[in-house]
Amino acid sequence: NQEVAAARSNYLKEFPVCVVCWNATATQVHEICRGTANRVLSIGEPATWLATCTDCNCNRLTNYAEWPIERQLAVKLRHDPERFNLATICRIRARAITSITLKDVVKYLEVV
Repeated sequence: NQEVAAARSNYLKEFPVCVVCWNATATQVHEICRGTANRVLSIGEPATWLATCTDCNCNRLTNYAEWPIERQLAVKLRHDPERFNLATICRIRARAITSITLKDVVKYLEVV
């Protein structure tokens, strides 16, 4: 965590408002890839990050029925396209590159 703390802090400075609710200050970096093992791989990977408030990070984004990974990736694509990298997400999740397609993500762009 200490090795990437500066990069994550800079990310929150770049995105000071929660990109999920747009109603609160972004205080946490959410890792899109779920699970303990994936989080370890995601903690230093900006392609997996979303700037969020505590409520969205700890409550909203844990509701996988409402916020599947594809929807979270749509937020990433819309608000941080420079760091959007579907191949990196699939690699971290140890899935084939075709497990999530751009088509799967784009269908959520109207929602986010």
